[in-house]
Amino acid sequence: MGVVSPLTLNSLQLTLKGVERVHVKKEILARVEKTKIISDARGTVKIVPDYDIVPKTMNYDETHCLVKSSFNLLSSPQTFNPGTYVFPFRFVLDQSTSGSFKYSSTAQDIDASLTYTLAAKAVPAGISFSHLKASTDISVREPARQALMPTELHREMPVTFLCCFNKGNISMSAFLDKNAYVVGETAHLRLIVDNSQSSVNLRKCKFRLWRSMDLTADGYREVFREKVCESHAPPVLSGQIADIGFPLPLPPGIPTTTSGRLIITRYWLQIKLDVPFSTDLEIEVPVQIYNQPAAPAAQPSCPSFPQEGPPTYMSTVNIDAKMFETCKHQV
Repeated sequence: MGVVSPLTLNSLQLTLKGVERVHVKKEILARVEKTKIISDARGTVKIVPDYDIVPKTMNYDETHCLVKSSFNLLSSPQTFNPGTYVFPFRFVLDQSTSGSFKYSSTAQDIDASLTYTLAAKAVPAGISFSHLKASTDISVREPARQALMPTELHREMPVTFLCCFNKGNISMSAFLDKNAYVVGETAHLRLIVDNSQSSVNLRKCKFRLWRSMDLTADGYREVFREKVCESHAPPVLSGQIADIGFPLPLPPGIPTTTSGRLIITRYWLQIKLDVPFSTDLEIEVPVQIYNQPAAPAAQPSCPSFPQEGPPTYMSTVNIDAKMFETCKHQV
């Protein structure tokens, strides 16, 4: 906080607020009640109920506050002489905190976001002075739901041609380097395909990242399932054992994993062996996608502090000093 002339503050409040917003636009066919006039063979006229089926645009909107936390950095009113004042602090975020999220699609008529805002408000003494306010959006990474570790899975199955003729057995072992990634990172998979015990040629192996988005707004709910990216491996012929390495770059800018009340996003990796004229062999692995961590900010100099130093808050999440806005107040 920058002060250019002596200033007395009654309070200096910080507020962290997380808000979900969902908008979904849907085109539906609606039934519109009406009446019509009919006459029978004897000429008797009657008014009977009828209806039309007409297109209708429905807009579903909902906003939900996930978290709101405030505290006062001043234990009592204090006077600040000209200078720059820095108040380090930490907010405690619960382990169930949902991660920041943003998704927009013109084709699907969807806008969904989960944003966190950090706001500061200085309240000067006296009724003639307006409050000093500053705010900034911050990015929150969803806590890991499980420990970061490699993943190993194994599947095998008999191959039956046209559901009747036994063509042997195939197996697949998948080794994933970890179970969580940041946006723009490359996932690495090692795949061992054992086709030595079957008489069929495996046409291809597909490695795909899938996303499901569960959105709720104003009583409406829909789950959107979408393929994010994929990679392919060459065929594995009968009698062969293939050891395949898969790099899969994750696209920049994709929505992150989050688990709010209105927005729930999940990712999973699918490894699929294309077996001709038979059931395909599949492995699915759930993964989490995070935001890139912010670069550390340089700590500003602190020429002076109030008479009573700022309180200390223990926390799991540090708020970088660069997120402060400098406020000037001329008396």
